[in-house]
Amino acid sequence: MKILVIGNRIPVKAKDGGALATKQMLQILAENGNTVDFISLNTLKHFASDNEIFSELHFLNKVKFCTIDTSLKPYAALKNLLFSSKSYNLERFYSQEFLSLILGEIKKEKYDIVQFEGLFSTPYIQEIKRAGNFKLVVRTHNIEANIWSLLASKEKNKIKSWYLGKMAKRLRQEELKLYRFADGFMHIADTDKQFFEEQFPDSIHTLIGYGINPAPQNEIVKIENSVCHIGSMEWQPNVEGLQWFLKEVWPLVLSKEKDAKMYIAGKAMPEEFTRGTWQNVSVIGEVENAAHFMQQHEILVVPLHSASGIRIKTIEAIALGVCVISTPVGAQGLPLQHGKEIWIENTATKFADAIVTLLQNKQIAKEIASQGMAKAEEEFALLSISEKIQSFYQSLLS
Repeated sequence: MKILVIGNRIPVKAKDGGALATKQMLQILAENGNTVDFISLNTLKHFASDNEIFSELHFLNKVKFCTIDTSLKPYAALKNLLFSSKSYNLERFYSQEFLSLILGEIKKEKYDIVQFEGLFSTPYIQEIKRAGNFKLVVRTHNIEANIWSLLASKEKNKIKSWYLGKMAKRLRQEELKLYRFADGFMHIADTDKQFFEEQFPDSIHTLIGYGINPAPQNEIVKIENSVCHIGSMEWQPNVEGLQWFLKEVWPLVLSKEKDAKMYIAGKAMPEEFTRGTWQNVSVIGEVENAAHFMQQHEILVVPLHSASGIRIKTIEAIALGVCVISTPVGAQGLPLQHGKEIWIENTATKFADAIVTLLQNKQIAKEIASQGMAKAEEEFALLSISEKIQSFYQSLLS
């Protein structure tokens, strides 16, 4: 098959979930023997040089890109709010130059499939639909409108809450409007699949998660009584979740386990964390090897309250044999059972109690980690994911 993948950022130096998922998809498609072209926005926020692009994505048949500034601009946001009914979130990712680049390639090449990686690559879907005889696939990384709705519901500032709610409503309208042009959907999370199946019952839907390599990992000595968190701080739900954890949960942990230590890693760490003075907390920032960082600690926490899709870092952690404690939101879309492969709690008190319990009862933590590793090998094996993708494309074309 000849496949064109359209992205909203170039997945080089990939560390956050979205970039990791896109890069893995490109690799799987190429390794399955398909001819794969990739056309993407090259955002200033995640800018990649020519050398980085062609070095890391050498396995692709063709890579083309268009540089764009997607940063938030107050005047543009205000203008959009007052004089438009469209989503400013999506408007920032629209470029006429990028559309022309895509249409130019479609005219030259005969593609079987055109795939969009996430919502922010789909503002061009209607024009692309008209341009050729191929199947359009949307890969949903999450339900973006849900994230904004949850952020709005938790915002205490009434004006900001109103604005976030309005943006969420517009994003939902645009999301459903754009996705109706798709012939098929690939969903990372089961919860997302259920939602979009109801919205687009005539399209073909499949659940294809993030794949992991079940190869055994080197044994790393863990730091005694250590808890960790890792996640890109460019993503607002991670910031919000960590704020809640440090203010509401961590003091409760220390009141019962004074020797507990917290380690925080992640890209673009805000000053409120790097300059914070929380007791027994070390803010490390971006780390070179996320797997090594997670394996060093006894527990990984996922304190999310507003998110959609699945958390790739959670999958990676359980696959590495790390015990994970999460909120229900942080574990959504994953086939993991509370108390068996993962520990799930919602309130600050119960979340803190879970940390203390597993730090003080290390055998229970080891059993959860061991069962989580086995589940990861069963559900997220890379070979199985690869076969599902190829089978889905073949069924779509037939």
